[in-house]
Amino acid sequence: MELIFNHRFGKVEQQSLIVCDVLALPDPHQEDDTDMLDAGWLALDRPHHAHGADREVFYQCRSTRIDLERTQRRFAQHSIDGQKIEMKEIFPRHREDTVWTGMHQLYDQYIRRKKFRDLYAPFEHISERDSFLVFYVGDVNNLVGFTKIKRYHYNHNYYHDAIVPDWREDDPQPYAIESVMHCNSQAISQLTMDMEILWAQEQDMSYYYAGAGYEKSSLYKSAWKGFEWWTGTRWSRGKREYRRLCERDSELRSISDLGGAK
Repeated sequence: MELIFNHRFGKVEQQSLIVCDVLALPDPHQEDDTDMLDAGWLALDRPHHAHGADREVFYQCRSTRIDLERTQRRFAQHSIDGQKIEMKEIFPRHREDTVWTGMHQLYDQYIRRKKFRDLYAPFEHISERDSFLVFYVGDVNNLVGFTKIKRYHYNHNYYHDAIVPDWREDDPQPYAIESVMHCNSQAISQLTMDMEILWAQEQDMSYYYAGAGYEKSSLYKSAWKGFEWWTGTRWSRGKREYRRLCERDSELRSISDLGGAK
């Protein structure tokens, strides 16, 4: 594994602060996805230019996951206004392939509804790992949400040396999936996450990764049994501490508020 430190910002005159991305280039001949995930790494949703080419890199964060052996269904029904929510996986390979799906319009509505900035650009980069889970009622054209997911395998080499150009036709058993980002037309994130977890569980995966856990908007991720979060050195099951940190994230108004807080 090769580490990359992307130094973004610093303050040294009145305070000591360094903002630095910690990235990793896996060695395709030695590392597999399980090694990276178990050490708290997740695949970045965009390539990083390294050694003269765009490469897949992994990054560190306060990542979250659900141990699928210890979890269970949370909701008896997955429905909106009495209508059952259906789920389907689709496999666009390029941004242009996503235009017809209606996901772009739904994403724009979601960004406005949540008052978020467009930080992820989910359709800009689509790798061999990626697919989309779309949620709809009645008809697939009546979308109520979607999730971009990544597959992680026991052998990281798979994405470099696959003989079959279209990996979906010969996809080996995934070790885990990650919900990279999701959006929906209304507040159904917990319902759709429950559906995704059950789907991964039915496919005998080991973990469902729920992405980064920061601010109050990430509190709901800890509601499932089997929840774990990455402290920077280990995977913890301590929900109380996780929730405290998420609440503190949202309460901070300036860098100086961090002080010596842990």
